Amino acid sequence: MPRYDLTHIIIHHTAAEEKDSEQIRRYHMSKGWQDIGYDYVIERDGKTVAGRSLSIQGAHAGVAYYNQHSIGVAVIGNLSSRDIFPEQLLSLIDLLYELRTNWNIPLENILLHREIKATECPGLRFPRQEVFDRLRAKIATESGITNPNITKDIESLLQALQEQKEQNSLLADRITRLEKVLSDIRTLINNLL
Repeated sequence: MPRYDLTHIIIHHTAAEEKDSEQIRRYHMSKGWQDIGYDYVIERDGKTVAGRSLSIQGAHAGVAYYNQHSIGVAVIGNLSSRDIFPEQLLSLIDLLYELRTNWNIPLENILLHREIKATECPGLRFPRQEVFDRLRAKIATESGITNPNITKDIESLLQALQEQKEQNSLLADRITRLEKVLSDIRTLINNLL
């Protein structure tokens, strides 16, 4: 099924020390998949390799919605037993920035695999804070913002506004239901009199 509405990026590790993305592709295809499950793979030397076409549903998330609506990015290696290589980290930041920009994906929609499914992926030693701090700094630099904390503050404000909007929506729904109940009570009282 073609993908047109890409809303998220999901970060993975391969949980093994494969030689390269072709080894992963061969393995995934031996399982009967039509191609490698990830859309992008970052190899051990930091080389970024395009995997499955973005026009074909992914096979990386283990969750139907995210296979259809997310871009799967995998770092080769077991990041529960070792740290990400510096070259991989730099390439990951660059790729996340590029995908986020090209597909207009909000920073909060860049997720670790374990945030959508019960798994260790992308590894217990994955440097989440460092990745997002560096990505925010790159966004700020590319946007001409001299203080990267401004970007973080804006994101926090947007998140708070979204939460407020959801709370207001719930409140408006409760008020509507309460008004309906009061109207029903008035009607009942009028009928009794």
